[in-house]
Amino acid sequence: AKEESYEKKKLYDKKIEQDIYEINQFDSRLSDNEKDSLSNEFNDNKKTDDVQEKEKIEKELVAEKHWSLKGEAYGYNRPKNSILNLNFEIPKLNTFNNNNTLENKNVGDMENTDDDDDDDEKEYASEDGHNKNNNTNSYKKKEKKMNTLNNEIEIVVKQRIQNMLFDDVEKKTIEDIELEEFNKNDEINFDNLNFSKSKISLVDEYTQKYQDEIMNSQSKNKENNLQKMEIMNLFKKIMHACDSLSNDYFIPKPILLNNKNNKMATLNIEDSVPMILSDKNKKTAEEIFNPQHMKQQNELTKDEKKAIRKSKKMKKKKKILNQFKQTGSSINQLVKRNTEIINKNKKNKDQKINYKKYGVLSKRSHTKY
Repeated sequence: AKEESYEKKKLYDKKIEQDIYEINQFDSRLSDNEKDSLSNEFNDNKKTDDVQEKEKIEKELVAEKHWSLKGEAYGYNRPKNSILNLNFEIPKLNTFNNNNTLENKNVGDMENTDDDDDDDEKEYASEDGHNKNNNTNSYKKKEKKMNTLNNEIEIVVKQRIQNMLFDDVEKKTIEDIELEEFNKNDEINFDNLNFSKSKISLVDEYTQKYQDEIMNSQSKNKENNLQKMEIMNLFKKIMHACDSLSNDYFIPKPILLNNKNNKMATLNIEDSVPMILSDKNKKTAEEIFNPQHMKQQNELTKDEKKAIRKSKKMKKKKKILNQFKQTGSSINQLVKRNTEIINKNKKNKDQKINYKKYGVLSKRSHTKY
């Protein structure tokens, strides 16, 4: 009974797994189709957006730039009162600290300043749209105030331009400052001047001044020097650590050449030494064959020429005999060959002699004519 119930459970589980697998396949097919459609739509929209953005950027690049971006612009090169609509930086000298600071100056019609924005936020937060008419009235009043202020500024600026009063800051040199300080007291007090000769020499006076300056400066610079020493010591430690990291590497021990290792496996073999040596092995190559002067054909004598010719003939005979032996031909053939060669040589000799005597190769030809 237990085995039957176990088999039934197995069959039931298999059916459930098959159903789930079929459902997943159906869902995957649908999801793939939907994804493809969505991806195509997204790609089309993206392409259109990219094309539109490119067209906008191209138009901006091709179009003329604003006059404020073209460098130095004169009044006749820009529209009237156009500089009042710009926000630009004016360098202003700070009298307390001699540092050049830049302050943003908003010139022209300003719809909302920082203070106005704060006030507007408070009003909108408190009323929440119930008192819209009051807000509009207050906003109009502020606009009127700003317009009147701007008009007054324009009048002042135009009048100064007509009168050539620009209030430009003139640069001061060190010499001018020294002259001003010196000329503050126009009257000279002769009582303070010492016309008597000093008992100390100039060298002693300069040394005293130098010592006073050093003694006064030591107390001021003592703390700075201590801090510098601490910084230098810390920097030296850091550099030492960096050098140790970069320069430390493995160095093997040197090999001792004279030290013999007796633990190595060795073989003792006796070589067979010859008891008797010939004289040829003892002699050098020059002693066996001395290099001589090789004579040319013009330098040879008659006897030497005959010997060379004889040696050539002997070599040729040996070569011919070896050829006949290899082919297996008889001696009669060899004799015939030799007789033919001898007769041929005789004819050639006779022709040469006749040519020298009569100017003709043969006697018969001479007798006919």
